[in-house]
Amino acid sequence: MAASIARAAAIALLLLAVGAPVATARRRREDVEWRQLNDGAAEGLARFDATDYAFPVRDNLVYCRKNVERIPHDPKILDYGPIIQAAFDRLKKKGGGTVKLDAGLYWQQTQFSIPSYTCLQGAGMYKTTLKVHKDSPEWKTAGAIRTRFTVRVSVFDITQDGNRDELPGGPQNRFGIYTHLANYVWMKNMRIINNKWYGFDPHGANTDWSYYLVMEDCYSARNGKDGYTIDQYYYVSLLNSVAVDNDRHGINVVSGSRYVLIKGNRVRGHSGCGLTVQNNEFGTRSTRFMENILEDYGLAGICIRGVHDVQAVRNRMYSPVAKAAMFQLQTRGTSP
Repeated sequence: MAASIARAAAIALLLLAVGAPVATARRRREDVEWRQLNDGAAEGLARFDATDYAFPVRDNLVYCRKNVERIPHDPKILDYGPIIQAAFDRLKKKGGGTVKLDAGLYWQQTQFSIPSYTCLQGAGMYKTTLKVHKDSPEWKTAGAIRTRFTVRVSVFDITQDGNRDELPGGPQNRFGIYTHLANYVWMKNMRIINNKWYGFDPHGANTDWSYYLVMEDCYSARNGKDGYTIDQYYYVSLLNSVAVDNDRHGINVVSGSRYVLIKGNRVRGHSGCGLTVQNNEFGTRSTRFMENILEDYGLAGICIRGVHDVQAVRNRMYSPVAKAAMFQLQTRGTSP
């Protein structure tokens, strides 16, 4: 018991401290630069500008500009999944490019997968919507939008709507976007709403981790689990984004993710925690929560469960729930 109390106290002291990252021989130059940038930010030495944190994925734009496959909007089409997939398959053969969707509502029944060195771009977050049609069959894999074993994938200026109120069946695999061992992923001005399970769900796989993920100016609302789940990723920046009224946590850092910066986000209306970092059996650590606004949470503004090297700096927290705390600290355990 005394040991548990001492460890909880140590975690609390780390909330304003800067932990030393673990250096390994295989880290690239960008790894060092990423850590230096965030160390400076944690000490208040660097002006916050989301573009500073996008440097690992900037080269994605080189491939986005190579070729363009434009898909015009046609309200008569009730499943754009195969059409979008065919466009990405053509770009893959050409070495990269962008699939562009016009303004409008694009119905989707089948999933599609984004290959390496390609981008998906709409006409604007509130102008282009990919919406799951009520007649969509059950999916055997996760995600309306998917990418697996890829590098240099980007999604810009689009809404994905899971249509949870009209869609029959259970929540299995009804995610917004799911990435699986995808490195150098960039999501900007992407809105994910109304999915039966997770919203944004970037992943590693078993004993393999993914590297470099930037999500900025994104929006996640009314999804059945967490707004953003960061699972087995190294070097992640989630910036200037919104999570509102998702069914569990707003933002959830899990399963061995490390060197994660959660900064400048607004998180509101979750029955669990606003921000959570947990699941240390995979070695989750080195997470920084900075300058976020956390409101109307059920358990706590920030939940830290069995993880060390966590810093929370200049976050604003408020909840009208009588039993809700600002911080919930546990030496072990995960959320339900």
